[in-house]
Amino acid sequence: MPTIADAKQAVEQGSLQQARLMYEAILQENDRSEEAWLGLADVLSDREQQQECYQKVLRINPHNQLAKEVLRDFEQSVPNWVSMLRGDDLNTPSSAVSARTTLTAKKKSKKSKKLKKQSKQATSSKLSILIAVLGVSFFVLIISLGLIVYILM
Repeated sequence: MPTIADAKQAVEQGSLQQARLMYEAILQENDRSEEAWLGLADVLSDREQQQECYQKVLRINPHNQLAKEVLRDFEQSVPNWVSMLRGDDLNTPSSAVSARTTLTAKKKSKKSKKLKKQSKQATSSKLSILIAVLGVSFFVLIISLGLIVYILM
């Protein structure tokens, strides 16, 4: 039984047909796998089939932002027959992949900004603690020196 990771690896290697077969096998075992439906949509070249995959994702999880955005993009983009008349290559995954990639990049960017902010806050907290420790250490040193001078006199 193939896994999602196997199918993703096939996509990375450019084996879209193999990845499609893997996603379909996964969905035969579990037709409620959002990730498998999303992966299948990425490797399909037929726009209507892609839309069906994203609609199934929304039936499983009505809050799936990626599926919502890709379907919205589909509604706003040029129909397949117009693309065919223009001579576009329809044998490659369409705007679904680019929309998914864009959304993933946005999420990573937000996550990266959040992690940077948390890192700055953590560094600031550590710096504050270090300054406090140094202040206390300096105070103890001054007191100790004062006692030594007092004892020696």
